[in-house]
Amino acid sequence: MAKITKTAAKAVTSSCNLFMRVGRWIGARRVLFVWSAMSLAITAFVRVPDAASIYMSGQVNNLTLFLVGQLMIAIVLFLKLFSPIFIMIIAAKYIFDCRGNNMGRASFTFKLSFWISIIIGFAIAMLYYLDAGNIIGGKFGSSFCTAAQVCWFSWNMLYMAVRVFLGTGITIFMLVVGLRGIYNESSFMLEKKD
Repeated sequence: MAKITKTAAKAVTSSCNLFMRVGRWIGARRVLFVWSAMSLAITAFVRVPDAASIYMSGQVNNLTLFLVGQLMIAIVLFLKLFSPIFIMIIAAKYIFDCRGNNMGRASFTFKLSFWISIIIGFAIAMLYYLDAGNIIGGKFGSSFCTAAQVCWFSWNMLYMAVRVFLGTGITIFMLVVGLRGIYNESSFMLEKKD
């Protein structure tokens, strides 16, 4: 049993190292720089013509409020485009970096994110399952269950719940690992220097 465990740990470590080598060859900073430039270009392409059309329509009474509002809308759009890739790259580093301080063991960040994603994924999958079978919610019917009828089980409902569980769980896992990684990395600059 110990031999199988060592072999599995070695296989996981080599896979992680391969992923990290590919990531370093591509360059996370380079990817983030290119993606931020693309996000900025898309934001400008979408927001500048829209803001110009609103301004030219003569509806602007206060130029300061108009400019601040358009700037805030542009910032939100930029963050919507940039944040997912940024979080995904940080999460990938924390998931696949096997040469960290934990020496082959899962870090606290990894374990915390794993259990949070399992709990939230299960809760949302259960909600989808109960709603699809008209067990909770309105009795309008769905592709799984006819209107005004309660369906307690079907393989299609279970398959849908498993897909929702996997999709939600993986998304929440990446999100929590990424946000916790961003916190860990950014909190160093806030530490008190002796």
